Amino acid sequence: MASRAKIEISRVSKVFDGSPRNRTAVFNDISLTIDEGEFVSLVGPSGCGKSTLLLCVAGLESRTSGEIRLEGKLITKPGPELAIVFQEYALFPWRSVIRNVEYGLEAVGVPARQRRERGRAALNLVGLGAFAEYWPHELSGGMRQRVAIARALVIEPKVLLLDEPFGALDALTRSLLQKELSRICQATGKTVLFVTHSISEAIYLSDRIVLLSKRPASIRLEVRTALPRPRDPYDPEFVALTERLERVLLEEVPEQAETMVAA
Repeated sequence: MASRAKIEISRVSKVFDGSPRNRTAVFNDISLTIDEGEFVSLVGPSGCGKSTLLLCVAGLESRTSGEIRLEGKLITKPGPELAIVFQEYALFPWRSVIRNVEYGLEAVGVPARQRRERGRAALNLVGLGAFAEYWPHELSGGMRQRVAIARALVIEPKVLLLDEPFGALDALTRSLLQKELSRICQATGKTVLFVTHSISEAIYLSDRIVLLSKRPASIRLEVRTALPRPRDPYDPEFVALTERLERVLLEEVPEQAETMVAA
């Protein structure tokens, strides 16, 4: 039987080498397999290397040791098979919404008519079809992030990488975009690796949650989330899982935990 593995992270470590006194081990000997169509979230204390690991998967950051493979092929550089969405929208202010979405297609030489058709389809998917000719400054923060997601999806990547894409948004907009992202991923069957500080967000979106330890990080815990979709954050099972993972996370940041208890 053929393997369903989309991404294979094998014994990957990362050390930032400055001066001898500034040598920083970020994460150590991490192994993780992400299956085709699976939504996996990375959660952990601040500074544990979640975003750095994501950048290594994207081919944007080097590894000190270990291997990362996409469908069995070693990842050595960025490519269209892997699309990444950051917390900052990074839209070009001098290009309309549709032309922002088309940018990746334009860069690889897709003909104009085909670019426009695929760009409009991607905007429709994220609910922004009516805003194709708007400019980024005319959109809200949540709408701009949806444009960024459309721009990532339009190149039809094999894996979608998201680095705290909703971290800068207000609570209501964040909640709405979580629902949108869940809908889009269910509709497209896209393989997703997602970085977040929010345990409840990870539970809402994920098939599996990987909790990293403090630096140098290793995998502390993996949890499969079998809750039915759409998920209700007020459901007792959802609340119980949130509490369980928060307790584990607090064990990785004892100083913060003591401060919270004292308060």
